Amino acid sequence: MEESFYKQAFKQTCWLHLSFTINRYLMSNAEGRHDGHEKAHRHIELCRFYVAAVRGCRHEDQARRHYEDDYQAVHTQTQELTDYLDERIGFPLKGLPDYDKLAPLFFEQFHALALTALGMADAITPSAPEQLYRVVPHPKLKRDYVGRQVRLVRELTNGYASLPVGKLAMVDSHNPRGSNLKSEPCETCGVRVLISRVAPDDIEFVEREDDLGRMVMQDIRDAVQHATRPASVTEPHQ
Repeated sequence: MEESFYKQAFKQTCWLHLSFTINRYLMSNAEGRHDGHEKAHRHIELCRFYVAAVRGCRHEDQARRHYEDDYQAVHTQTQELTDYLDERIGFPLKGLPDYDKLAPLFFEQFHALALTALGMADAITPSAPEQLYRVVPHPKLKRDYVGRQVRLVRELTNGYASLPVGKLAMVDSHNPRGSNLKSEPCETCGVRVLISRVAPDDIEFVEREDDLGRMVMQDIRDAVQHATRPASVTEPHQ
């Protein structure tokens, strides 16, 4: 598999591991819920994770013990984001934030800043924050392939252009010879590449992970509701 695939896999792993921490960090900045202690604590957690992940620590608490300079570099670099949330990701100074939208935006920028601080800028993928995907099973019926989003698991070519491993595309049509794919537009020129007769084994079906932040936030709301619910009083037996 190409290097870009592993970069995206690493990025997706970081998102899955950090999504709860990021949501908690954002909540600690919201109007009426300002919590300086939790804000600082969550920022430390995020920085330690990246140092530990990149430097190969067995435990996150080893990050500062062995790589304090790297930790400070990440902490300082990411303050370009954390000190200006309203400017960098549109975090509202008043009102209820849209965490489902803001959490991926925050992650995208924090991920890039942290890796840059650690000298790993070449590991940054250019994909947008909302383009985090999970793999789902192939539809049982071939006619249900049409209109679905897929990701290539091997390089494909049509004689004029090639699509690399990990490239996203849409199934434009399907026939007994295979699927006809239309790639996502090129970020530079906007051109889409058409590839025909693609076998099912050459693609994997994917869906956006837009609902991940929503599920995390629901878990947080459930936990807060449970913690604040008055305990029931049981009358002692006479």
